[in-house]
Amino acid sequence: MTLLLRFLVRDPVSRRIQEMTWSGAYGAWTYFSVGLGFILAMVLLITGIGIFKMRPWARTTGLIYGAVSVVTLVIGQIMVLAVLRPMMMELMDQFPRNPVARAGATGGLVGGIAGSLFGLALPVAMLIVMSRADTKARFEAANAAATPRA
Repeated sequence: MTLLLRFLVRDPVSRRIQEMTWSGAYGAWTYFSVGLGFILAMVLLITGIGIFKMRPWARTTGLIYGAVSVVTLVIGQIMVLAVLRPMMMELMDQFPRNPVARAGATGGLVGGIAGSLFGLALPVAMLIVMSRADTKARFEAANAAATPRA
């Protein structure tokens, strides 16, 4: 959706927001996070299948997914506050009487922060559940049962 919306905007304010999102330091972060997000989605899918089948590697990849996702979301928040927020404030100053500019800037900031907080739910839950002693024991028991004895 992010890539598609980039090319569908028509009004000058929305185009300016897209330019800010896809150029400079924040643009580099956007490209990186979209690529990493795709990779993490694939890891999550494979991990989910592995968890369903109680594969020992799935617990490890679940922990890695959770940690990488949390770190990525924290870096994303830093980028929003340090790089995107000042640009959005500048945009509102450039178009002081334009309600679209105010709504776009405010919505982008609120949506970015709230979206990231919402996005923390699954990685944090994965870290909590996969770190529990009983979860580790279940995966070890499933691995022991699947390993043939000599």
